[in-house]
Amino acid sequence: LPVLTTTVLAPLGDAAPALWLLLARAGGLLALVLAFRLAARLAGGAGRWFAGAVAALGLLATTGFLRGVAGGSSEGILIALLLLALDRHLDGRRGQAFGLGVAASLLRPEVWPFLAVYAIWLWRRDPGSRMPVATGLMFVPVLWLAPELWGSGDLLRSSERAASS
Repeated sequence: LPVLTTTVLAPLGDAAPALWLLLARAGGLLALVLAFRLAARLAGGAGRWFAGAVAALGLLATTGFLRGVAGGSSEGILIALLLLALDRHLDGRRGQAFGLGVAASLLRPEVWPFLAVYAIWLWRRDPGSRMPVATGLMFVPVLWLAPELWGSGDLLRSSERAASS
């Protein structure tokens, strides 16, 4: 997802890094708002404001969250995508939840197993969603690996570099 985003921003020249930083920070802020909103929603009643505050403050206190968001890492966006996916699921918008899961999977491969479990559940629960689910599952590895192949000609160059670091 960062590669796709920075590719879209690249024609903006010198403004592209600042725009990425703006997006990353906005994602972190959205993650805090969504943490508050979901906790308040799940708690309900008189304690909803307290639950929301605890969730937002808990995320804010997570080691490295502020530094990462301030520095422009994609983890704030990842958290926002996952929390929004949960919100969409709770609202019965399963297709939107799955799409947000696909987007989160383009940020971190650790999301893949959770997306697969949700895809199996959605596949069985809603036969009408099978084509979008299959398409989404197909796009994750393609969009994860193909840019490396197109850019360097070596499908596994990034993993080899990561292993040698």
